[in-house]
Amino acid sequence: MRFMNEAIRLVIWDLDETFWRGTVTEGGIKEYIQANHDIIIELARRGIMSSICSKNDHAAIQSILEEKGLWDYFIFPSISWAAKGARIASLIEAVQLRPETVLFIDDNPNNLAETKAIVPGLQVAAEDIIPGILEHPLFRGKNDQELTRLAQYKLLEQKARDSVQHEGNNEDFLRSCGIRVQIDYDIENNIDRAVELINRTNQLNYTKQRLPEDLQEAREELRHQLKPFDRQAGLIRVYDKYGDYGYVGFFMTLMSRRTLIKGDGNRQLFHFCFSCRTLGMYVEQWVYEFLERPELKIVGEVLTDLSVPRPMDWISLADPSRPDEEATPSFDSKLIVYGGCEAHIVSVYLKRHFSAMTVYGNFAANGLFLRINTAEVLLDMCDRDPAAYAPEAAALGLPMHLTCDDIFGPAHGEQPIYMLNLSLDAHLNERMRHGQTGWGLTAEPRFQPGLNFIRVGEQGLLQHIEAESKHYDADKRAHLLAAAKHVREHYTVVPAASLDEVMSYTRELIERVPLGGRIVFAVNHHVGMELDRTSWVDNRIIAYREALENLVAEYSYAGIASVSEVLRGEHEQTNADHYVREVYLRFADLVVERTQSLLPRPAVGTFREVALEPS
Repeated sequence: MRFMNEAIRLVIWDLDETFWRGTVTEGGIKEYIQANHDIIIELARRGIMSSICSKNDHAAIQSILEEKGLWDYFIFPSISWAAKGARIASLIEAVQLRPETVLFIDDNPNNLAETKAIVPGLQVAAEDIIPGILEHPLFRGKNDQELTRLAQYKLLEQKARDSVQHEGNNEDFLRSCGIRVQIDYDIENNIDRAVELINRTNQLNYTKQRLPEDLQEAREELRHQLKPFDRQAGLIRVYDKYGDYGYVGFFMTLMSRRTLIKGDGNRQLFHFCFSCRTLGMYVEQWVYEFLERPELKIVGEVLTDLSVPRPMDWISLADPSRPDEEATPSFDSKLIVYGGCEAHIVSVYLKRHFSAMTVYGNFAANGLFLRINTAEVLLDMCDRDPAAYAPEAAALGLPMHLTCDDIFGPAHGEQPIYMLNLSLDAHLNERMRHGQTGWGLTAEPRFQPGLNFIRVGEQGLLQHIEAESKHYDADKRAHLLAAAKHVREHYTVVPAASLDEVMSYTRELIERVPLGGRIVFAVNHHVGMELDRTSWVDNRIIAYREALENLVAEYSYAGIASVSEVLRGEHEQTNADHYVREVYLRFADLVVERTQSLLPRPAVGTFREVALEPS
């Protein structure tokens, strides 16, 4: 078998004088080879499929193999008197595998030559290869004693038959299938499947960021990739009326895209790969839309062009606990997430609970990094006049949709729900304020946290740019210098707001919540963490949380969700206010729970009702 160079996932069997001795139509079967029968069953237990390409009468062959109890071990059997080359090409397309992973076995050299010419890359072999198959390393497969893979291919087979018989176009057929997508965020317990999808998918692997071939090394590398706080990932499982297709896709996003586009998520895709098992359902495009079209750099060729508009109304989100049913949102309201870096992260997990969602979080633009997670900055964003602010946004290179939008206005619908993380207010840092308009600004160079444009001056900024030159091309360098000059000319440094002032701004935000709305304030953990794992109690956060608790206690439609409630130890902190993925997942559930405990803002009165003692 020296000609073979890639693991085999499908064996296509000729029958007469190959699988058995004799010819069915010319004297019948002389010897049914039990060893070959057993090989097919063992291959199925290894997750390696078998099919048939035989010149015979279909009904006769099916009857023979059903009698032997083997018919159901074959997928997409092709039994007719037509030439084999075109049939095998169609068969491989139907099973959605690459020809290099398919082996065709036939005793007739002409059939082998024909199929090899028509299907480039196809592995072919004469019948004398059969005795050594199970011992060959390319047929090792992986343990599938439950025959899960076989069952999934039988689903595809039945679906293909129904599609041919269905009246109407393909989209009508897809709508009849009841396709549901489940997103499983438990990567660790399914890490081998994630590795397999990353390394073995091709036609629907958009980024082709491969892992090491050694499984243990691949696991460790994937864990390393998932460790930073800004990485979110999920496995995609698909169900329809035919059954469970298993995990067919995997994604991993990185926070902060290079080009900010209104309506698109502020994330990049690092892994985005799907098995061809569900090719034609457009699950990959549905997931891309569900993730709000993260920035995606496509490597190589792929089969589905994600830029082509498709309704995909044939796919719905599956209920996590009952995947046979469509999920229904916990709230028939729009969620507005506003905060720091965590806004982009926790929103991934919150989205399924709400009928719509808009996210505002800290972002990078044109060499600047904007920290927007303060009550004062949020009030500014809501109150700015777009026409007056547009020149300022242009001078700083900031997107209007992230810096000038009244999130409490009617454009965001009725009875909205808010999750605000204004954690920067806990630190009571000095601010920059526009000398004429009073607009607040908390901005710094993208790769120099905490650097103040006004205090550092032009020379200090130049030194920073030189030190971080790899991050700045000529355009970004020029813009950063121009933006910093604009800040020095038009802004001044103002002292930090007091905690009382911060609460005054926060009260104003609460009072702006529309009728029927609710608001939850997210608060970070009160223990700080350095990169060297040194920790300390941050009394500023404790004081901020206590003041906020006293404030929201006055309102029936306002509440608090603290990360401290879901954190299970310092090992889940990556630094001062960032956490591992699982913390954000649990925190999203806490936000939903806290929101459910609140009353919608009433039409009359804003304060909590207080029971009065009878006079």
